[in-house]
Amino acid sequence: MYLEIQTIILLKKHLYILFLFGSFQLAFGQTFSTNISANIGGLGFGYLSNGITVSGLGDLDGINLGITSIEMTITAGSSQVKASIEMYLVAPDGHAVYLMNQGSNFYTTNGLFIFTTDPTAQNFRTWPGTIAPNSTYTPYGNLSAFNIGISANGNWRLYAVQKNFGQSASVTSWKINFGTSNIVAGNKNQSCSAAI
Repeated sequence: MYLEIQTIILLKKHLYILFLFGSFQLAFGQTFSTNISANIGGLGFGYLSNGITVSGLGDLDGINLGITSIEMTITAGSSQVKASIEMYLVAPDGHAVYLMNQGSNFYTTNGLFIFTTDPTAQNFRTWPGTIAPNSTYTPYGNLSAFNIGISANGNWRLYAVQKNFGQSASVTSWKINFGTSNIVAGNKNQSCSAAI
C-alpha cells in the first residue's frame, strides 16, 4: 500500500513537471516552417505549393495561443521588380488574412519579410518607398483575425496574386511562429471562412 501511494505521488510530480514544461514551451512559442520553394507565376493567382502542416497545438484564442509572426523569403527574377504581388495567409479551415498589398513602382523585393503582431512595427498597407525586405512589419490585414477559436492544427497555405505580366518570383521558404507575445482575441467579422 505504501509503495502504491509513493508511486502515485511520483506520477503526479512527473505530470506537474510535464505541465510546467509544456507551458514554458508555449510561452516562448513554437515554430513550424518549410524550405520548399514555390513559384509565383506571372499574371496569375492561386495557392502556393509549399504549405506548412501544424500539429500538436490547441485552438487560437488570442489569450493562450495565437500567431505571433510570419516569416517569408521572396526571391524575384531580378533584384528589382514591380511590386505587384499580393499575398494572403490561409488557415486550415479557410480563414484568410491579407499579408501584403501590391504596389505600382519598382522596388527591391528579394529578401526576408517578417509580418508581426508587434504594434510598434511599420504597417505594410502598400509598397511605399520605405518598404524593404529584411525588415519587420505588421501585415495589411490583422493576424488576430485567426484568434476566434479555430484550430491551429492542419495545413496552412499562402495564396498569391501576381498582377504584373512577365514578372516572376518565388517564396523560397517561410515559417509560422505561434505563442503569446502581443496577441489579442479576434473579431469574427475580421476574416471570412473559405473566402479564397
